Amino acid sequence: MSKAFYITSVTHGYVLADQPSGNPSGVVVANKGESGDREKWIVEAGDQPNVVALKNASNGKYLFADGGKSWAKASTGNKQWWKVSTDNIIAMGACRLSPVEYPGVFLNHFQGRAAKKGGGQVKVHMWQWEDRYETWLTWYFRDADFNFEHPASGSDAANTSNAEAEAKLKALEERESALAQKETDRFAEYEKKTKALEERENALSQKDADRSAEWDEKMKSLKEREASSAQEAEKRTASYDEKLKDLQDREAALAKREEESKASTGGSGKESTPGDDKAQAKRESEIQQKLDDISSAEQKLASDRAALEKSKSDVVSKEKDLRQRQKEFEDQKASAKQEAGKASSQAGQNGAAGSEKSALEKKEQDNAALEQRLARLEDRLEQMKKTPDVASDKSKATGKVNGKANGATPVDGQSPGCGYKHYKPPRKLNRRVIGIVYQ
Repeated sequence: MSKAFYITSVTHGYVLADQPSGNPSGVVVANKGESGDREKWIVEAGDQPNVVALKNASNGKYLFADGGKSWAKASTGNKQWWKVSTDNIIAMGACRLSPVEYPGVFLNHFQGRAAKKGGGQVKVHMWQWEDRYETWLTWYFRDADFNFEHPASGSDAANTSNAEAEAKLKALEERESALAQKETDRFAEYEKKTKALEERENALSQKDADRSAEWDEKMKSLKEREASSAQEAEKRTASYDEKLKDLQDREAALAKREEESKASTGGSGKESTPGDDKAQAKRESEIQQKLDDISSAEQKLASDRAALEKSKSDVVSKEKDLRQRQKEFEDQKASAKQEAGKASSQAGQNGAAGSEKSALEKKEQDNAALEQRLARLEDRLEQMKKTPDVASDKSKATGKVNGKANGATPVDGQSPGCGYKHYKPPRKLNRRVIGIVYQ
């Protein structure tokens, strides 16, 4: 004959019994001795270790679970295999029971409720494993031939087990409460840091926007001044060309007048005197000096033109450099925003905002250096605008052509332009050819 066992709950020490009718019905827990053979179970071993089938000694039906979720009904019916496990169980000698086909749920003494004496039963159902409900989900196998006492009749071991379970449950609840409070505090700190980072990022964005607007205004002013400087340079160049043409025309007229004077006096037949030769040499020296002055003025004009072209090239180069630095500034600003976003996303985990702060300060220092560079360029442009007019220097070099020239008085009846009197050359005059060079 097969050996029978009581399956008793760790909570209160109730026995598992089959209750075919009544309320509740099905598999229940009850006080020992109130259900006869219906509270005895025969254990049949399976093909695998720790796998058994539990047959009720009263009607021959097997312990059966209707499903694999919490609140699934436990009753008796066809044979069903159960896994007996002692993993992670504190109560000495206790085990947990789960259907092989539903390994996620376990036989549960309904929330540890007490069964009244004299026919009181408590429903049994299936429940997912939770450490805090361990005493409700664990069972003892007791020999049915062994006479043991109900905990209520004075079993100190059962009372001790219940006290330990309650103490453990209380400790778990306190630990969960402490963890929840700690998590709440951490979340509040994270929210505070996130808000501070967002405010700082907004302030930085506003500062970048203001600086960008100021930058655009300076660029616009620089372009306007550059355009004005270019127009003034073009006007000055046109003035130089006009004055040079006027000088060349006057030089040609002077040379022509000199040739006509020589031709008109060439056949007069008068002998030249030492005084005439000396005056003629002086006049030729003055003409040569004026031609040299004109040549020097033309050379200075060419030099000024070259300097002007170089200045234009420098302005273009500086504008190109300025645009490149503006692009670098925009890249730095985008990089700063990206780094600030990364720092905001990582603040809740490690609170590392110091490195992001130093990076932003470095960006601000670079931007300040770039603004100083722009200020120096603007000062340079202001100095270029104050460059003295080359035409005034040239007029000083060449002297006046109309009216008085180098202190000379125009001759009566002669057109102004020559700065000396014309004398008739002597009959025998050693003529010298004066070349006129144009540039």
